[in-house]
Amino acid sequence: MKTLLSRVVMTLALAGIASVACADLITVELLPNAHTVVQGGDVSFLAKLTNTTLDSYDLNSIQISLDSPLTADPGPFFLNFPARMDPVVNNPTTGNLFTVHADATTPISNYFGTVQIFGSKSGSGEADSLLGSDQFTVSVQSAPPVPEPMSMLTLALGSGLVMARRHKKSA
Repeated sequence: MKTLLSRVVMTLALAGIASVACADLITVELLPNAHTVVQGGDVSFLAKLTNTTLDSYDLNSIQISLDSPLTADPGPFFLNFPARMDPVVNNPTTGNLFTVHADATTPISNYFGTVQIFGSKSGSGEADSLLGSDQFTVSVQSAPPVPEPMSMLTLALGSGLVMARRHKKSA
């Protein structure tokens, strides 16, 4: 019984160590993590990245996994965030992290995705590893109908005729 108890305690202790070791080195917080976009439109995701360690980390790449048929542009990450996250300088950093596009034919629905930031400890020469991640949702809604140019012209002409007729009666 004592051996079984010591095994259980050791297993729980190792599980606790493993969960601490897997914590994000860079916290990725999408602000907010749910957005709505109309068919044919774009939506930008703002994020706050925070270095949770005492070491500097090089931010080398971003990976965005997203339900099809939506597409993501990671370009804002490279424009808005520093190449190196120091525990003091530029910590935390907030900016536009990525943009999601919905084509005009995208079905109306909720779509889910994950954003992951990869990099390595500055100056370590280590291979890139996952530094932090967050999940997000994009709700696609139908675009409001756009009147045809002829409909707008007919409406304007009709309004003009009504105004002219009222002006003529009042004179």
